[in-house]
Amino acid sequence: MDLLTILEIIATISGLVHVYLLTKEKIIAWPFGIVTVSIYVYIFFVSKLYSDAILHVIYFFLNIYGWYNWSRRHDDRPDVLITRLSRSGIALFAGIIIAGSLAWGGFMEHNTDASFPYFDAYTTVASLCAQYLLAQKKIDNWVIWILV
Repeated sequence: MDLLTILEIIATISGLVHVYLLTKEKIIAWPFGIVTVSIYVYIFFVSKLYSDAILHVIYFFLNIYGWYNWSRRHDDRPDVLITRLSRSGIALFAGIIIAGSLAWGGFMEHNTDASFPYFDAYTTVASLCAQYLLAQKKIDNWVIWILV
């Protein structure tokens, strides 16, 4: 087995644990997310999937933010509650995903040797939106993850 295969196996296992713990609303999920995305930064960079590599660098920081946000205590309740986006919130994130994918895809197509610039850009922008919504405990994040 080569190094990339071993790293992919470790990242996959860590990622599955991360998602499972998120579904159980366990704060310990976030360190598993940090391990997962750290490994994927390397994998995507050497595979010339630059948008995905950049995405996972940002995920690193979003995982730290998620860990912090889920750890917050409020005066009247012990943790952050799960909520839904408003209709205007849904429209906002849909617009961000569409416009961001076209803009980032165009940039990557003209400035890098990216393998699939627009597909890569879509997965990058949509995933960033989903990860942010996950850190905010917005249930709508799962719809975006499914589409990604």
